[in-house]
Amino acid sequence: MPVRRESRNVVASPEELNRWLQRTSGEVVGVHVVSPGSDLLKDLRASLAVQKRSKNSASQRKNEPRSSRGTKVPKTKASRKS
Repeated sequence: MPVRRESRNVVASPEELNRWLQRTSGEVVGVHVVSPGSDLLKDLRASLAVQKRSKNSASQRKNEPRSSRGTKVPKTKASRKS
């Protein structure tokens, strides 16, 4: 973590913290330190949109037949008779 000690205080620059957070968080959406001029509502909406997209894509994969995902579909009794 990019911090340094100045007498009794620990300080860090927002730019260094932002770079460190983006590198270590593993998040797709940019993670950043909140500054006085930050638009938190915009950030919240962007985060919710990403979550909604990932949820929709996961549910679409869940509804696909297993054979289209690259795995075998187990045989049923009906398919063995023919």
